[in-house]
Amino acid sequence: MPVAQSQQVFGSESFSITFILPGEPLLRWDRWASDTREWITGFGGAVPIVDVVDSYARTAGAVDEWLYGRIGTKYADEIADFLREREALDRDVSGVFDA
Repeated sequence: MPVAQSQQVFGSESFSITFILPGEPLLRWDRWASDTREWITGFGGAVPIVDVVDSYARTAGAVDEWLYGRIGTKYADEIADFLREREALDRDVSGVFDA
């Protein structure tokens, strides 16, 4: 995997910064699907990755939220037991060290 690089464009009254992956090292991998290889090639020497990474992060975040909810539902009783035990331990420790 090539190392991401920043790409800056400066104008007289503005500037922009984005991140890219060099296309040539990506194309050395021989297992790309043909449409993905064409997509990479279509960018020439630099594949912009900000939108792809943003889309992935949003999807991964949604999966994380869903999984968090599922775990909370499935293990609600165990989590409640743990929290009660933790509170009891915290009270015991506070009694020893705060005395």
